[in-house]
Amino acid sequence: MTKKKSYRLIKITITIAILGLLFACFWVDYKQMGRITLFDWLKRIDYETKAREIDSAIDKRLAELGIDRKDIVEKKAEKKKKGKVEWTHTTKRVRVSPREPLEKYEKAVTQAVKRKGGRVVKVKKGEIKGKKILSMKIGVKKIPIQRLILEQPKARVAIIIDDLGMGGRATRELLSINRPLNFSILPFLPHSKATAIKAKKKGFLIMLHLPMEPKGYPAPDKDPGKGAILMSTPRKEIAEIIAQDLSNIPYIQGVNNHTGS
Repeated sequence: MTKKKSYRLIKITITIAILGLLFACFWVDYKQMGRITLFDWLKRIDYETKAREIDSAIDKRLAELGIDRKDIVEKKAEKKKKGKVEWTHTTKRVRVSPREPLEKYEKAVTQAVKRKGGRVVKVKKGEIKGKKILSMKIGVKKIPIQRLILEQPKARVAIIIDDLGMGGRATRELLSINRPLNFSILPFLPHSKATAIKAKKKGFLIMLHLPMEPKGYPAPDKDPGKGAILMSTPRKEIAEIIAQDLSNIPYIQGVNNHTGS
């Protein structure tokens, strides 16, 4: 064998050895990180940076939908390592508005994640303690980088029955309703105290129906009644009037206005 052929054989052997070593490294990472292409592998993805980029993209997209930083209920970061790969996994709970369907948030987050080279691996929906829950597992290749939990409180309606305090059949019928109601009672009426006591026994919430000056006052048919706050009431007397109204009715937990709006 000539020196020329021998040198050529050595080069081929070295080339095959290098290619074999590269393939072995690629195969190890393929097993650890999932279905990556040779191009991705040669790029050597920085998962730590990628996780931050995706997290920032999610926050930006949610902000466009009216979700502020104050709506982030919990955010927890945890260092992770798998083989040679190191990254920070984030668990984030976010409160979202009940005015929009959860599907809208899901679609927006999915688009933001894809644009940054990630993917939504799994979506799970449920309900816990009166809240709708959307849990999204987000990753890059096979590396899980974030669990995003969107919490949406159910829309609720409060029923307030006001102008109470005169007693009579209407009050008795309201007291017989087996539903959570709020009784707003005018002060200094014949049955103000008795209505509050009976409503409290039924488990209803009691409110002060605070009289205020109506439009058209002082016409005879526009009298707001005793314990009212008028436009002419001196500021220093307002607190005293409210205190008297509150002391006239037991178990008060809130206040709303009677006329004056």
